[in-house]
Amino acid sequence: MSVRKSSMLKRIKKAIRCFKRLKVTKKVFKIIITIINIGLSGYEVYKKFFEKQIKQRKTSQI
Repeated sequence: MSVRKSSMLKRIKKAIRCFKRLKVTKKVFKIIITIINIGLSGYEVYKKFFEKQIKQRKTSQI
């Protein structure tokens, strides 16, 4: 997950450069960052839930 986050951060930094060229306000960019953070946290929660389901299936098969 750390590799995925670092790649996301690189994309964000590239996006920041583009946004600076377009002169988009900081408020809009903060909203975008919060959306991305919510997406990442949601992905981690879903991943944990999915791993639990897989473990339950393996134990039920035995």
